[in-house]
Amino acid sequence: MMRQKQVNSPFGSHSSLTLLMCLLSVGVASIKPAGAFSSRPNLDAAHLGQRQVLLAQIPQEAQVSQQVKAEVDRTLSRMATLFNILLGTLVVLLALAIATLWIMRRAVIQEIATRVKA
Repeated sequence: MMRQKQVNSPFGSHSSLTLLMCLLSVGVASIKPAGAFSSRPNLDAAHLGQRQVLLAQIPQEAQVSQQVKAEVDRTLSRMATLFNILLGTLVVLLALAIATLWIMRRAVIQEIATRVKA
């Protein structure tokens, strides 16, 4: 029996190396130097000013959000009412159509019976 030669590559095999090269070439994965990661962002006066402006806008956005929700609820209620009215109308029309067919069926049966007797 022949023993296969083991690959002593840091990446394991040629297929994993090929996959790594493909991912790096399309930009899915990237290699960053060790110093590229910082735990705290650099905050200066402009960033702090923008943050205060954004924090001041939160109550206004909450009020606008509540107004939008109220308008959506009102519109949904109107649409549900309209849907229920249309559904009721269709049910009544269906009942009338069934009743009309039943009456016509009886009339046809009576007409056939009278012609057969004559």
